[in-house]
Amino acid sequence: MPAALAGVHRETFVVRTYEMDARWRATLVTLCSYFQEVAYEHAAILGVSQDSFVEQGIAWMLGALSVRVARYPEVREHVVMETWPDGSNKLYAFRNFRAVSQEGEVLARGASAWVVLDIAKRALTRMPQAVRDIHPPQAEGVGIDPFPPRLNSLDSWQREVLFPVRHADLDPNSHVNNTQYIQWAIEAAPDELASQQPAGIDISFRAECRHPDTVASRSSSGDVGEHLSVVHSLVRSDGKETARARTLWTV
Repeated sequence: MPAALAGVHRETFVVRTYEMDARWRATLVTLCSYFQEVAYEHAAILGVSQDSFVEQGIAWMLGALSVRVARYPEVREHVVMETWPDGSNKLYAFRNFRAVSQEGEVLARGASAWVVLDIAKRALTRMPQAVRDIHPPQAEGVGIDPFPPRLNSLDSWQREVLFPVRHADLDPNSHVNNTQYIQWAIEAAPDELASQQPAGIDISFRAECRHPDTVASRSSSGDVGEHLSVVHSLVRSDGKETARARTLWTV
């Protein structure tokens, strides 16, 4: 199959009332859900859709995500989501994102690394050649470095919140969707941050989480430059760490 030159894919979203926080603004989970949606649609356009993968016994799975937010859009605001592939190797396919207002203001930017799951074996497999053949466009970078994020283990924590995995948390791969991990991490942030949304997040997904697991969301705070940094670890009831994350907060 000849190599394909991918372009920048754009879709417009309107922030709904059920996607806002207490300040009438979109949440980080909302923006990450938009990122996920445009990635899904663009993959289909490029011929490497989730549906076509499932027919081959494989599935896309998010391996790592970094997001930086300049401003959260308000309810009813129109947001143009842009996404484009940023290369691949034998294990990862990289994809970038931007959220832009109708006036051209960059609201948020993100970088992601995707892996492919063998559905029957529940194990990672090599990146299909159809993905390797996609050439990324000459698009502006998103300025997130290093990526994938380097996240240390959390050996001690200041806060822990337990979450039972609900059937409603599962996606078509029969495991917890990536946006739910982000919500769990944020819920374990210090109480004094409850009225805010993070200025950014780095998260790596390390293992599946399925019903009826219980997940412990643990966190510990520390300063990093101009932001308060909260380090997170999500751990299943069997002791397996399912995700590591770092959230950044403006204080």
